[in-house]
Amino acid sequence: MIISEDKTFNVLKYDLSRYLPIRVVLRKVDDGSLQGLCEDSFSISTMPGNIRIWWSGKAYSFLGEHQLNGIEDAEYNAREGDLVIDPLADDSPIEVDWDRWLKSTGKYSKRNAPFRFKEASK
Repeated sequence: MIISEDKTFNVLKYDLSRYLPIRVVLRKVDDGSLQGLCEDSFSISTMPGNIRIWWSGKAYSFLGEHQLNGIEDAEYNAREGDLVIDPLADDSPIEVDWDRWLKSTGKYSKRNAPFRFKEASK
C-alpha cells in the first residue's frame, strides 16, 4: 500500500486547477531504476529527481496562443514501456514538489519539477 496525499488537497493547496489534467512520464533506465522524463532546451532526458510536467490549458509564445493537452503531450513523448501517470492521483508512485515548480523562474525549472518516490507503508 502506498501512502499518498489527497488529490483534492494538492489541487486546492497549490491552485493547480488551471493546469488540469496534468501528466508525467517515468522511464526505466539502463540500471533498472525509474527516472523522470525531462525536457531540456532542445532534447528529452531522464533524471532521478526531476520530471517534466505536461499540463493543460492556454499557453502563449511568439507564435501566439496555444491550447495544451497534458495527457496527449505526455503520451506523445512516452516510449513503449514508459509509465504515463497522473501525479495527483492517490495511487501515483511519486510526490511532486508543487511549491518549487510553481515558484520557479528558470526555463528548465518551469518545465521540470523536483519529485521523489513515495515510500510504501509497512
